[in-house]
Amino acid sequence: MKSLILTLGIACATSAFATPKRFWQSWSDGRAEVSGYTLSVNRYGQTRQGQAILIFVTEPFSMSRRVKVDRYDAENPDHTIALKMNYLKRFRTGVYDYALMTSVFTIPGQGFKTLKATFSSQEWCGQVFENLMTDKTQTRLRIDSYFEGESGQQTFDVMVEPEDALWIQARGLTSGGPGHTLPPTRRISSAAHRRLNHQVAVPRTMTARWSDPRAYQVAVGTVTVRTLSWQRTPRIKCDLHIEVPPPHRIIGWTCSDGEEARLTGSLRMPYWNQARLGDEHVLKALGLPIQVSPDGKTGSK
Repeated sequence: MKSLILTLGIACATSAFATPKRFWQSWSDGRAEVSGYTLSVNRYGQTRQGQAILIFVTEPFSMSRRVKVDRYDAENPDHTIALKMNYLKRFRTGVYDYALMTSVFTIPGQGFKTLKATFSSQEWCGQVFENLMTDKTQTRLRIDSYFEGESGQQTFDVMVEPEDALWIQARGLTSGGPGHTLPPTRRISSAAHRRLNHQVAVPRTMTARWSDPRAYQVAVGTVTVRTLSWQRTPRIKCDLHIEVPPPHRIIGWTCSDGEEARLTGSLRMPYWNQARLGDEHVLKALGLPIQVSPDGKTGSK
């Protein structure tokens, strides 16, 4: 299969989501895109099965305070509309489980540049939290960990993107979908990868390549995808599979360290309004386990 280096400025097919205007028409509808995935990860030398969830949603954001604002004011120069991704992973190792969550906030009008990224890990041994902030001249990363020697703050005197932002930037939501130009960028590797491997954040240039379109089989059917490939580390390669037709969803991903995820279901919905007993049935449409049934009893699926 022929591969194309991203820096060549590859042309891609025009789609209904190929302009900023079309993007805002779609992503200002008061709903989020929620997708479920089967997940395999290697932990302690064995393959573990779990679930991943990706949530994409726009929300009002303060450029100075880097928080969601309660009341958006279009005339306030400090206010913008960010596209946020929440990326959750859940898996079990023996008697205890892991709950990992990454949030990335980006600016759609600036090529989905990262404003802020946070990460948290909860498991039976303890908790870890990290917070990454970017501006025009530097990037600040703060880590709070229950492990001795892991907490602290790093400042990079350049703009550094998190690898996790590729899950937003690769979709091409304002540039016609996968296959658009993504120049080599200084990035730090995935927060979840660093956490599970007790690695420090070291910026390195990540150069990615697109594959040609191909058919990809997942639980929801056969989807035409283009695959973005890059080196997470010198020894670990990752592939991110993006749906070619709109809305250019993340169909799955694989990494050579044993991580693999495949789409099981996807919905656009105001999930924050679906918090009553009985709303658990929505999880079935996403291919995710139902933990509590409407009568309050534990269920499976």
